[in-house]
Amino acid sequence: MRKIHIATLRLSSVILATIWSHVVKSSLLLFAVFLAGSVLAMPLRAAFADSARSQNSSKGNFDEENYLGLWKYYDEDHNVVILKISKVRFGDYRFSHNAYKFRGQIFWPEPQIENADGMHLKPLRGKLIGHFVSYNFWATHSQVHNVDITIESKPNGKLNYCESGVICLGAARGKCKSGPTRDKRWSRIGQKIYITEKHEATKISSNVNEDSHDIPEH
Repeated sequence: MRKIHIATLRLSSVILATIWSHVVKSSLLLFAVFLAGSVLAMPLRAAFADSARSQNSSKGNFDEENYLGLWKYYDEDHNVVILKISKVRFGDYRFSHNAYKFRGQIFWPEPQIENADGMHLKPLRGKLIGHFVSYNFWATHSQVHNVDITIESKPNGKLNYCESGVICLGAARGKCKSGPTRDKRWSRIGQKIYITEKHEATKISSNVNEDSHDIPEH
C-alpha cells in the first residue's frame, strides 16, 4: 500500500507540474499577444489623435452660440436685411436671409439651390462658410450664380457677413466658376458679373422663430 501511495503522489506531482507548465505557457502567450496588440495599436491611436487635432484645427475656435439666431444689417439703400442661422446637426448650419412679413406672417424666401434643400454652412477655421450654385440668389433668373458665403464672429458680438461670387451670362454659363473676391460690389468682365457684398450684422435674437419688429413689412 505504501508503494502505491508513493506512486500516486509522484503521479499527482507530475500532473500538477504539467498543468502548471501549461498555465505558465498560456500566461506568457497571452501576455505576448497583449503586448503585440498594444504595439500595433499605437500607430492607430496616433492616427486617430492626429485626425482629431486636424479636425479641431480646421474648425478653429468655433463657438456656435456666437452665430445661432436672427441678425440684421442695412444694405447700400438703407433697407434692413434679416439673416437667420439655425443648427441642423453638428457641423451643419442652415442659413436663410431676406425675411419679410406679409399680413402678419413671416416669410423666408429660399433661393433655388442646385443639389441641396437650401443654403447650408459649415465651420472652418473659426468661421461659417458655404459654397453653392443657384439660379436666383441675386434675384436674376436664368443665369448661373456661383455663390460663396463667409460669416465670422467679431469680439464685439457682431458678425462680419460676406457674400461673393459670379453670375455667368450667355455662353459663359457652361463653365461658370467663382472668381476672386473684389472690392467693388458689382463689376462685369465679358459674360461674367462679379459680386462682393460685405456687411456688419447685429444680433436681434437667439430665438430663430421670434417675431421680431425688425423684420420688414411687405
